Amino acid sequence: MTNNGNDVNGDDINGYDGKTDHQVIIELEKETAQQANQISELTNRLNQTQSDNEQLMKLAGQISIIKVVFAGCVFILSSTLLLSAASWFVAPEHSESVEKTVSSTLSLAERALLVLIGVLSSLASGLYGQRGQGYNGS
Repeated sequence: MTNNGNDVNGDDINGYDGKTDHQVIIELEKETAQQANQISELTNRLNQTQSDNEQLMKLAGQISIIKVVFAGCVFILSSTLLLSAASWFVAPEHSESVEKTVSSTLSLAERALLVLIGVLSSLASGLYGQRGQGYNGS
């Protein structure tokens, strides 16, 4: 049972009891200004959070690319080692033709490894170079 913002005991709920309309308007304007500042601050924080989120997504993508390139390097290196080990167990009558095939395959794998390792090093240096600038890009 309220009457014009007052409760049953006659106390004002909003704290405007005994104040003139002009004083209430001034207080409401101050509260409105404070709320506008809070909204502005929250909007700025939201924009900063979105920017940070975008940077983290970009960083996660770069890290996943580095993982894939590193896995490719490991795969080519291990397959090259397996090919070399398998060539040792080839029968002597087939050794000349197998040796040419193994030699050309190893040279191709060597070139691919050099390219992949170059890509891996440039990606890693670019990734860690960005991290060294600071979290907010400054």
